[in-house]
Amino acid sequence: MASSNTLYVWEHKAPCDLTVEHLRAALRPTATFGELTKETESPAVPTEDAEEVSQSTATATVTAEMRVNRAVTQIYHNMMENCLEFGILTTGQAMAFLHVNWDDPQTLFYHIAEPALDVAQAPEKDAAFFSAVGQFVAFTIMALTKRRKPSQERRMEVFKTLSKWGMPPGLPSHQHDNPSSISSGPRAEEFDARGQGQCKQNEQTTITDQKGGGNQDSAPDLPYCTQKCLLGLVVIGEAGEAGEAGEAGEAGEAGEAGEGDHPNRHPVDHAEWLRLLWEQFKKSIDVGITYQSVVGARSAFFKVTLLAYGYTCVSKGAVSDRIEDLEHGRRVYERLKPIQGVYVPVFLGAIDLRTVDKDYWINFWTYVVHMM
Repeated sequence: MASSNTLYVWEHKAPCDLTVEHLRAALRPTATFGELTKETESPAVPTEDAEEVSQSTATATVTAEMRVNRAVTQIYHNMMENCLEFGILTTGQAMAFLHVNWDDPQTLFYHIAEPALDVAQAPEKDAAFFSAVGQFVAFTIMALTKRRKPSQERRMEVFKTLSKWGMPPGLPSHQHDNPSSISSGPRAEEFDARGQGQCKQNEQTTITDQKGGGNQDSAPDLPYCTQKCLLGLVVIGEAGEAGEAGEAGEAGEAGEAGEGDHPNRHPVDHAEWLRLLWEQFKKSIDVGITYQSVVGARSAFFKVTLLAYGYTCVSKGAVSDRIEDLEHGRRVYERLKPIQGVYVPVFLGAIDLRTVDKDYWINFWTYVVHMM
């Protein structure tokens, strides 16, 4: 199913706040933005005997560098939070193209472009490619060709290893700034924006393409189990093989999923099925669970497969502040139990991903933690 996927975002800072000189001074191959910001929380100023002009100039320089560090680190933080590799910081006069390789997320690559200067220095036949529009278009094309998101497990592994630091308390506020309570401090290295590219999102502007969603590392695309099959799985756990499942069929009937010594019987009961699925999620959420790029008012749509036996069913996933909505749905299903599998779907239970210290990222700051 087609869906809108983020290519990158860019953040604009007014040129009166960040000049080209500020960008070049702050973005250096040896810069470590978390440490730099800590070092500049209490700006070093000349002694009382220095001239007032020198003191004002030094303070302004340090403040400008802090603004660059803050802006770049915020973009980096957003890139990490939203599983993206690229971002752009622009002042209108200059652009800083940013890139992170998820194999080495501690390093932030950058390239500073000055479209007016680039156009003036370029051959006439190539001038259009070095304009602001030309470089944005080129960057977008690179993002389309190089779009690669980390796996869910890799994302969580990176989050646990990145250093964290708070927002500097003494930093002057500005209407263009986008503060964050916690950010990650990368080190910077220069790169050639003409040879690499992909970007990230920001609260102000997002660039998207139309591509199919889903997990590239998911299990083989198995067909969904029928309601008759799932009802048999639930009933065998309650009444044993002798139980009855009404109009849906005999208890314990395996349908498409259950194979083994007794192909007409389920190899596991409902409780064991739920336990195995929990263990599977604990091991990895990169396989056996696929986001279907469909989001409703209260939950997202997933396809879940128990890899050990091939049971495949529909699942709803909710963020933390929507769990109560799923719990309400669970209570409704309990009241409708007599007609499950006949008139309404079979309810198979719920798993809280937080019990295995995980969450499933699907979109901008959207982390599913509860599956039903």
